[in-house]
Amino acid sequence: MEVKEKPAIAFALSLIGGIISLIGVIILMVFSIIFMRYLFGPLERVFITEMIMFSLPNLICAIVIIIGAIILNSSEKGRVLAGGILVLLFSILSILFLFTTGLLLFLFLLAPIVILLGIVLSLVGGILALTWKPEKASEQQFSVMPPPP
Repeated sequence: MEVKEKPAIAFALSLIGGIISLIGVIILMVFSIIFMRYLFGPLERVFITEMIMFSLPNLICAIVIIIGAIILNSSEKGRVLAGGILVLLFSILSILFLFTTGLLLFLFLLAPIVILLGIVLSLVGGILALTWKPEKASEQQFSVMPPPP
């Protein structure tokens, strides 16, 4: 039985990065729901709604990063490229969404740091997926060539 090579490091980094980003966004949403009530009193609903609206794009990006990591866990070069492009694109989008949310995110400094850590891991995983080349395919290519006449 032939074992096909997969981009294991790219898959692991992308998946871990997506999960860490997802956990960071969930922490941010939960803290905003719990602590906005105590910080802003009567304006809590306005700030809770804003925090959830600002966190929603990062939540979607983290989910798509995880899906892209699952897609790139393949031995087919096309699927690896597609998953790597998804992971890389949505990691960059997630960075943009993270920094456009403004000062509201920095009320809870731990969550943006966790999200940023996940984004960096996903970026590295996406880059590794785009540069991945199976080693066994090049060896098999030379082994099936007929001998010279």
